[in-house]
Amino acid sequence: MEDVERTLHKMREVWELVDLNENKTGVMIERGTSTPIPQGMYHMAVDIWVKGKDEKILLTQRHPGKPWGLKWECSGGAIVKGESPMDGAIRELQEETGIKISEKELIYLGKTVMEKHQCILYTYLVCLTDDVKLNLQADEVVDAKWVEISELENMKDDIVESVWERYIQFKEKMSRQVIIRKITSTEVESAMSLALEVFMQFEAPDYAPSGVETFKKDIVENPEFLENARRGICPIYGAFNGDQIVALIGMRSSKTHINLVFTKKEYHRKGIARAIFKYLLEDVLKENPSLEELTLNSSPYGLPFYLSIGFVPLSEEQEINGIRFTPMKYVINKR
Repeated sequence: MEDVERTLHKMREVWELVDLNENKTGVMIERGTSTPIPQGMYHMAVDIWVKGKDEKILLTQRHPGKPWGLKWECSGGAIVKGESPMDGAIRELQEETGIKISEKELIYLGKTVMEKHQCILYTYLVCLTDDVKLNLQADEVVDAKWVEISELENMKDDIVESVWERYIQFKEKMSRQVIIRKITSTEVESAMSLALEVFMQFEAPDYAPSGVETFKKDIVENPEFLENARRGICPIYGAFNGDQIVALIGMRSSKTHINLVFTKKEYHRKGIARAIFKYLLEDVLKENPSLEELTLNSSPYGLPFYLSIGFVPLSEEQEINGIRFTPMKYVINKR
């Protein structure tokens, strides 16, 4: 029955075309028809690379009746009407391999504009922590295997050409396995070191010396806050590359106000802070399902990021004790 449902889904697949900036155009095209994509428009798709707990990479083999038949590739496919890239990635991975994941397990690697195919393609990495049983989609995939990186590096001629090109594009990022979780009591000190390092690099230049001292006194050198962080009263969520914390988001004890958001310089613009925020949101809603909004005070440097993930300003910029900030809130959509 599940295979039948998968086939019916593919038959009904409708692409919602966008422009180069991913604005919806209102134009729809059904998969498998001969209707060409109008010039200046694109369909959207996803690649999902899966890394097992033993660091091996999952490859699937295309059905011989498909283009590039019997070539190997990662999981992936087109994003259909009504889906976000993450929605599409979750669906495609489950359809093709039977692996079920949530948004928080998707690590964004990057985006590729494929002009030849009029396609905007998002690439994600999933790092599994448990063994999985594969359930392959018979009309799409005829085989699957887990390979060492060294073996994958020697498979260029056996892999779909465009997939190989994107592997080369993102393989350095794929080697950086980033895991998101709550930090432990013993990791608070390293988290505060990261916060201070990033603050001095990117936020302190916008503040008077008194603002820098206020930040240190109120957060990274505040004994009460540090003790509450160690006890989990003030939760801190971190992204880890191995044992190294590379990004974090912290909250006050109310668990309704975010007071720390910092990402190490070399991990900027990789979707990590966005992924931590989604993890945090899911976690706080488990504890408080009736929560309706989150608040924070944005620095001048952080304002564009907060706007991009859905926070809205509550007033003009303010300054207190040398700290410049814009009060913002995020309204939680529970659909």
